[in-house]
Amino acid sequence: MAAKHAPFCCPVCGSAEVGTTDSRPRSGGSIRRRRECGACKHRWSTIEISEAVFRSLISADTLASHRRELKRLRDALDAMLGE
Repeated sequence: MAAKHAPFCCPVCGSAEVGTTDSRPRSGGSIRRRRECGACKHRWSTIEISEAVFRSLISADTLASHRRELKRLRDALDAMLGE
């Protein structure tokens, strides 16, 4: 049985009234979806990959590398925001 996912919420207003306006396959088995908030009309894109593709992308080495990169990006963002 497939896992039940929580509905998308608008990143601007937080409304759960989100619809998909366009879906297109991408290389590597991912799907790009354009989403629109029914409340504030904000639009954004999401990229979805299958669990099998995700698992093949992540290994212990790449996970450690990603953690270091995320920490570097967080530190840079904190410095820019003055936090």
